[in-house]
Amino acid sequence: MLNVLAAALLGVSLGGMLAGGVLLVPFWREIAPADFLVWFGANARRMFVFYTPLQLGSAILATTAAAVAFRSKSPSRSFAAIAALFAIAVLVPYFLFFQRANAGFADPAANVDEVAAQLARYAAWQWLRIGLGAVAFGSSLLAVFGRGR
Repeated sequence: MLNVLAAALLGVSLGGMLAGGVLLVPFWREIAPADFLVWFGANARRMFVFYTPLQLGSAILATTAAAVAFRSKSPSRSFAAIAALFAIAVLVPYFLFFQRANAGFADPAANVDEVAAQLARYAAWQWLRIGLGAVAFGSSLLAVFGRGR
């Protein structure tokens, strides 16, 4: 049951990241940099409150599921472990890039001339995070439905 809950939350988290990559970031890149900075400043907290529980909760739940799978010597423990490692890996880009980028976008003194280049980097990092999340979600599904070894 823990693997099912981890897979479900990892799937919702991946969906949220995909929405960011497919909807939000392209929208941001299409609007004027000054308008983007106003939008981001008004919505940064909402995005943090939305994404943090999904990503952190996914990592905690996937890690717990992996620990239980190893303790019970489940045949799916390797898939559960991969899901946990990649769920944790999803958090790493936040500390390497997104935390600073988000703070910069939310700063009223942000340089409008740097927005386009920063959003290009943002998009690349977002797709990296989506890839990590996809591996975590896929591995969690294998932990639920796969036979494992």
